[in-house]
Amino acid sequence: MQLKLTIFVSLRGGNTLLVFLLLKNQIGTANDPAQHLTQLNRILGASVSFPEKLSSGKPVHTIYWSLRTTTSKLFPFVLVRNGTLEAVSSRIRFWQRLEMVDETTLRIKNLEVEDSGVYVVYMTVSHPPVVQRALFNLTVYEPVPEPQIFHQVDSKASDGCNVTLQCQVPGKRGFNVSWKRGDSLRDLEEDLDWYQVSSHGQNLNLFWRPNSSDSIFTCLVSNPVDQNNVSVNLLSICSNKGGDARLSWRSLRVPMIVVGLLGQIAAIALLNILERKDQNQI
Repeated sequence: MQLKLTIFVSLRGGNTLLVFLLLKNQIGTANDPAQHLTQLNRILGASVSFPEKLSSGKPVHTIYWSLRTTTSKLFPFVLVRNGTLEAVSSRIRFWQRLEMVDETTLRIKNLEVEDSGVYVVYMTVSHPPVVQRALFNLTVYEPVPEPQIFHQVDSKASDGCNVTLQCQVPGKRGFNVSWKRGDSLRDLEEDLDWYQVSSHGQNLNLFWRPNSSDSIFTCLVSNPVDQNNVSVNLLSICSNKGGDARLSWRSLRVPMIVVGLLGQIAAIALLNILERKDQNQI
């Protein structure tokens, strides 16, 4: 395999920084294990390190870093020579958050979602000339927000009730949603006559019996780096006093409005009575 490295320059503060050199050599083979893409998942605000060593075990002379994001082409941004970070392209958005952990490990601090992308590193040894390439696919995820469960009782009888649970997650999509039951978060198949989960996983429709071993159902929301959950107790929902929480709330709104209006009318009437008394005394 032939590698052609091009000369790139970056202007900063009037100084021309040489970032990448021109190199053309026969390197590697078709079965080079360094071609493997390493997946790195991190949460917003964390740090990521890209550890890489030459397979030959020889001391590394120079390291060249490039980045391809979802919105940009591959471009170089770092030159590391003998463990020292010499040049950083002013085009990269996170150049002030870069640091070297050791002679070959680069770290990005305070990660942002926009830092996601494929990072390509070329490591070189001077004598004899050897170049090794490694690829890292970095994905930065936002923390999973706290979900909410809304319920709708479809039917209720002495032997149980049909209820629909809806797990809502605020913010962006891209989360995995699943349902568990009991304190030990068991699978739904255990001790459940009938249930159905929607294709997106957010809605759970089930038939629950009061004599069931578990009444607690939990919605689990996760991404590769974080998770959150919320639980609901069907014992209170499916009891004779239970019902649709949203419908009960709506039914209370009208009486509350009526009470408020009656209070205002009574206050106005009282003021009129007091005003008439004052006029009669005059």
